[in-house]
Amino acid sequence: ILAPILNFDFFWYAALSGVLAALLWIFLYRALKMAEAAYVSILGTATPVLVAFMAILFFDEKISTVQMLGGLIILVAGLLTHLQSLR
Repeated sequence: ILAPILNFDFFWYAALSGVLAALLWIFLYRALKMAEAAYVSILGTATPVLVAFMAILFFDEKISTVQMLGGLIILVAGLLTHLQSLR
């Protein structure tokens, strides 16, 4: 039962995940100081779209039409929020 926990490969992935999560929070607080919360939250929701795009580029992943439509909706919402903040 404890064998996966004691595996050092797992440890390094967990440590990297913790460091990246800490960086996420640091950059999130910096972004909230510089922009409105609505703008920052929309950019935060674009993360899965960027991850999917990188998975397509680097890992030759295939995505469905529904996934493409969802990503497009997220990007359009971000664009509309940006345009609204310019007014």
